[in-house]
Amino acid sequence: MEGCHSKDRRSKAGNIIIPDENSGCRWSPSIPACGRKKRQLHVEDVRVESDVWVFDINAKAPRQLKNTNAVRLVPIHEELKRMGFLDYVSEQRGAKERLVFRS
Repeated sequence: MEGCHSKDRRSKAGNIIIPDENSGCRWSPSIPACGRKKRQLHVEDVRVESDVWVFDINAKAPRQLKNTNAVRLVPIHEELKRMGFLDYVSEQRGAKERLVFRS
């Protein structure tokens, strides 16, 4: 998992992870498996399936996918868990947010 060089040099790779308060932007670049549909990821879509934390990429309304082949379960990487992603999702749930990432 790669961060940025510094607060002023976010476009240069480095080891610093800078949280963007209240937006979830910190996590968004680290979740390529969700593609452009990250905006549609609901807190209920981050769940446990057979003892494994997953992203449930589904077509439940109001989400939209290109086709039925896009429906899938994507395991959440251990590094995301280590960085506190599941705590972030839990906070979103506690705040009654519907989406993981705000627009």
